[in-house]
Amino acid sequence: MMEEIEDMLGRPLKVSEKQKIITWLNKYKTKPYMMTQAFSYSVNNKKIKRFNYIESVVSAWYDAGVVDLDTMVEYLEKRNDRFSAYSRISKALGFNRTLTEAEMRTIDRWIDEWDFSMEMILKCLDNSTKINNPNLNYFDKILSDWYKNGFKTIEDLKNDKKPEKTKKETSKSKNKFHNFIQSEDISGDDLEKIAREKFKKKLNKLGLAIPEENNGNE
Repeated sequence: MMEEIEDMLGRPLKVSEKQKIITWLNKYKTKPYMMTQAFSYSVNNKKIKRFNYIESVVSAWYDAGVVDLDTMVEYLEKRNDRFSAYSRISKALGFNRTLTEAEMRTIDRWIDEWDFSMEMILKCLDNSTKINNPNLNYFDKILSDWYKNGFKTIEDLKNDKKPEKTKKETSKSKNKFHNFIQSEDISGDDLEKIAREKFKKKLNKLGLAIPEENNGNE
C-alpha cells in the first residue's frame, strides 16, 4: 500500500505521513486497498495531493458507508451527477455564488424524494429571470404543488391534470423479464467479462486504481 501511494505522489512518504495513514486506517476502519483508492481518487481525479484533503475523502467515504469498490463507485457516480445538477440549477437561477448547504438539501429533496427530472426542475426555474432576487424557497413551493398534484412531465403541466399510468409503465416489469431472457443467450463467462470491463471503465473515469485480478478486495 505505501509503495503504491508513493508512486502516485511521485515521492517517498515521510515517516509522519506514514503514521497519519496508519492512524486513518484505524480511525476510519478502512482497509489498505481502500486507502490506496482514496489517494488514487484525490491525486488522479482531483489533482490534489494535500494530506488534509485526502483525509477528508476517507472521512466522507466512512460516513457514507463506502466499504468496497462497488459502494465507492456508486457513491462517486451519484456525487458527480448531483454536483452537476447543482451547477445547472445554480446557473439557471443566475447565482454567482456557491449554493448553501440548505439550498443543496432543498435540491436533493426535489430529486430524491419528489423524483423530479432535470427537465421539470428547469421548467419550474424558467420564470426566474422575471423575478427580482430569485430564491429556492419560491420554486420549492411551486415544485411542492406539482408533486402534490402528481405532475411529473411537461405534458402533465400542459394538460393540468394528474397523469394516468401508461401502458409502458405497466409493462415495465415484463420488459425487464424479457431482457433477462435475452441475456441467457450469452454465456456466464462472457457476461462476467462484459461486466468486468464495464466496471474497469467506471473506475478509470473516476480516477480510481484498477485492482489486480482476483485481488480487488484484499
